[in-house]
Amino acid sequence: MKKYFLFLTLIIIIISGCTNIPGGQLNDVLTGSPNGISIKFLPEQPSSEIFEGSDVNIGLQLTNNAACNTKGKICVTDSAPNSRGGIIDPLCKDFDLLGGAIESGKQRISNDQFYIKIPSYTSLDRAEGLGVTLEATATYGCKIRGGPQLCIKSNLGEDKTCSSVETITGKQLKAPVGPVTITKVVKKFSPESGGVRLFTEITLSKMSNGYISSESSIQNPLDLSNEEPINVYVDFEGNQMSCEGRDFKDSKLYWKTTDLNDKVLRCNTLVNVVEKLQGYLNINLDYTYKITESKGIKITKLTQNT
Repeated sequence: MKKYFLFLTLIIIIISGCTNIPGGQLNDVLTGSPNGISIKFLPEQPSSEIFEGSDVNIGLQLTNNAACNTKGKICVTDSAPNSRGGIIDPLCKDFDLLGGAIESGKQRISNDQFYIKIPSYTSLDRAEGLGVTLEATATYGCKIRGGPQLCIKSNLGEDKTCSSVETITGKQLKAPVGPVTITKVVKKFSPESGGVRLFTEITLSKMSNGYISSESSIQNPLDLSNEEPINVYVDFEGNQMSCEGRDFKDSKLYWKTTDLNDKVLRCNTLVNVVEKLQGYLNINLDYTYKITESKGIKITKLTQNT
């Protein structure tokens, strides 16, 4: 009898262990409008008014609203002159946040809190106090891969299940959400000698906050001069697609801070299709993104001369 219960206990442990395997097939892609890291100053960290010479403790919460795993730095700077103390050089901490996902029908979003102590503010010579702006900047890398299932065929005859022209949006895009993500795909195809020519018009959209940055700026948050492009690779079922578009060259999409929040790439490839083929359009994006959140505080003297 004891052997039976021991055997039963082992079976239960094995089953429980299998159901807790990370990254299983229960995970679904987190989709939606462009989104990424968000920064929030924790309540009263710091308070809106601080006395001269007092400790200044900053509390920040970072939330990863993107589907990509993000590694980067969160850095704090301020607007105070060096003669008034405060932050002389950026104070930074590394972060590593798991990408969001849909697990068992529920949305899973990762966040973490960071605490940074900055030097006191001193040498105040203003009766009205000193206004200071604190800036928290997060710089991180994001890689996403997604794209809808497309149907192409060698015969343009009537077939409502495989239209020669199709516009795909929403969840059908199967596009992981990121600060820059895929928001629309227009598909067209035309049979020609040697196969079927597939044309796609891909719309990429950027979140309104933040901008494309460079990998070097992760280590140096004050580096604003070096903007790196988005690396883009597109294929359909292993057939590499040739792409073109404004600000696109050599598989790199340049996105300046003054550009609009949408860009369009037009890609095509010749696919060897005998009759009909359903396959996935794979759009790979690799880039660095930067976002800043600000908070105003006031530094006052502990005693006032009257």
